Amino acid sequence: MAVRQRVLPLAGSFLERWLNRDTSDYAGPHLARACRAEARHAGRRDKRFRSALGELLHELAGVPVDAKQVERTAEALGAEIAEDERHHLEPSHHLDLPQTLYLGMYGTGIPMRSHELAGRAGKQPDGSAKTRAVKLCTVWTAEGRDPNGAPVWDEASVTHSAAIESAATADPTRRPEFNERFLRETTRHRFCPAQRRAVLGDSAHWIWNIAHQLFPGAIEIVDRFHAQQHLGNLG
Repeated sequence: MAVRQRVLPLAGSFLERWLNRDTSDYAGPHLARACRAEARHAGRRDKRFRSALGELLHELAGVPVDAKQVERTAEALGAEIAEDERHHLEPSHHLDLPQTLYLGMYGTGIPMRSHELAGRAGKQPDGSAKTRAVKLCTVWTAEGRDPNGAPVWDEASVTHSAAIESAATADPTRRPEFNERFLRETTRHRFCPAQRRAVLGDSAHWIWNIAHQLFPGAIEIVDRFHAQQHLGNLG
């Protein structure tokens, strides 16, 4: 559902730009009408479109979209989303504050082009890097219960925020960038005022360091996958 919500507006923007660029119907500054008067061309107005065609624009609508156009549009939309994420911190007061809020924190590495890794230390034998670190935080509620009475997450409550951000900072008095991202996301969800707070993650030290620094008193839980992995290794 989340992917579709992002893809459809993107598809609509492609269709919108392509149709608004088409000026083949222009017939000059004046156009004769049936009443023998002339209609004056007053300019063009952009139209807004919403598309349900997704990634099948070319097959279903005959609208060619090259890879560079997709890249440019995606980067522009990404910049807008990032700017919005940094400046909109209003808590969701229109929703009741649940009894328990959950925060998941995870990190992984994603492959990058060589020019984006220039000068970065990595885990390769020669000290170079093939990936950059992505930090992800997820906030959700689990007020619902399954047939056995175990909590299940409420799908409509789940939000994600992630970015390629460094843990280093030139100013020792400031928090790292991804710490600030976690604070913004939890502020929007009113995580700290919740009666009960739980932080989930793997066994990475940075996760529990952030939990201690930013969310003291929260319940700390190793997620089931990594707990089972550690138990398997121990066995």
